[in-house]
Order: sequence, then structure tokens, then C-alpha cells
Amino acid sequence: MSESEKDRRGDMMESERGMIVSKEGTYYSATKLAELKVPGLPTTRAGIYKTAAREGWPQINRPGKGAKEGVKFFLVPKQVIDKLTEKAPEKAPGNAPIVRDEKDGSRVRYGRRADDFKHPHLEEFVQVPRHDLHARAGGGPAVHSDQILDHWAFKADWVKHNLGVAPRDLALISVKGDNMIPTLSSGDMVLVDTHSGRVENDAVYVLAHNGDLRCKRIHRKLDDTMVVMNDNKQYSDEVLDSSRASTLNVVGRVVWAGRRM
Repeated sequence: MSESEKDRRGDMMESERGMIVSKEGTYYSATKLAELKVPGLPTTRAGIYKTAAREGWPQINRPGKGAKEGVKFFLVPKQVIDKLTEKAPEKAPGNAPIVRDEKDGSRVRYGRRADDFKHPHLEEFVQVPRHDLHARAGGGPAVHSDQILDHWAFKADWVKHNLGVAPRDLALISVKGDNMIPTLSSGDMVLVDTHSGRVENDAVYVLAHNGDLRCKRIHRKLDDTMVVMNDNKQYSDEVLDSSRASTLNVVGRVVWAGRRM
């Protein structure tokens, strides 16, 4: 795994695949719970999702390959943990080894008695809201609402050192359209710094225009005119004079993007 790939994952520590340890307990993916065949639980991922929604299990989301909206992990009720402990004690909270990606690309397993083992605490993560908003990159659909759909968890240190953005200023939205290809594609999730100040040259921004959100690259000229550009050269750019540029409604700067491979 390259350094950039590890950065995009947010440097998140996990137990063995499908399990994340936190101060509240161990979160399990639906796939892991289905594989464990815990008595009283469905044995399919779809069934686990339905049970979690019906019973209101707490959940966190984290980016993952092949998961457009992130991989969901659930904090299961105590009665489920009790059954899991009886059936597969090695998979019960506190007993599973921790697996961590190292800087050299290797994956290291830490047993429960390893001297340097440390459970990650929830305060080590920031929960970024994912909004029911679509940043149009061309001809996508209009904005629906500002309803928060869920939250995605990112390592706080990664946000601080790699993004340099205050967590309270971050928002997740999805991209629609193709005018920013190859930088952004329809369906990509983008982290937006909603507190960005002066527009930086050649950075990608989310702009509000006529009820839509649009992803565009902005170039500022010395005479204060702005060029609103598309990375897909099949679309033409737009030049705004200083008076029009001053009315540009900038929602925020795109600081991270995640996509399905």
C-alpha cells in the first residue's frame, strides 16, 4: 500500500478485518457478523443491516474499497456479545488481535499482550457529517436538502497533519457529473473545508449557483479576474471580471476525495 493510499484511509487502526476497537466497545462490520453466525442474528449482510436499523445499533462509517458510501461498522448490544463470546471467544471484544498498517507497507498483528498495544479511543477520531447534498460537476441533479445522512470517522491526527482543517469546518458531500474528470468523477465523496478564506490559485472549490452545488477549479489573475475551470476539457471555462468574481458564492475548498476503485 502506498503512502497516499494510507493517507486516504485516514490512518485508522482496526482489529482483524471487519472489527474496530473503541472505548465504547468493538464495532463489527455486517459482513463480519454474518460470517460469525452468531445465534439469533441473521447470517446475511442484508439481514444484519435490517436488524441494526430496526434495533438502532450505534454505527460509524469509514472509507473502504468498493463501498461508495463507506463501510458501516456496528456497536452490537451486550446480549449479542455474550452469544459471540460463547460461540467464538477469540472474536469477542478484547480478545481479537489488532492489525495495523505500517509505514513500510506491511501489516503487523499485535496480540492482546503486546507491550505496545493500545486501544484507540473515540476521542482520537473526528466524526464528519455526510450531507444530503450533491456537488454537481456538470449536469448532475439539483441540491435536495442539507439533511445530515450519517457521519464518517477519520483519525483526528490525520485530519490535523494532512488536511490542516478544523474538524468542525469539514463536511462530506458527493459529486455528480463529469466536468471535473479525471480529478473527480460522479459518485466520489469529497471533504470540503467550509471555512476556507481567500481563494487559492488552481484549487478545487464547491460553488453554489442557482440552487446547485458545482465543483470547479478556480484560477485568480493579477487583475482580480477569475477563471472558473473544468478539468474535463470538453467543457468550456468561464472568465469572471472583478465585479462578478466578488459575488461568487464559495461553499468551501475540496481538501480530500474518496472514490470507488
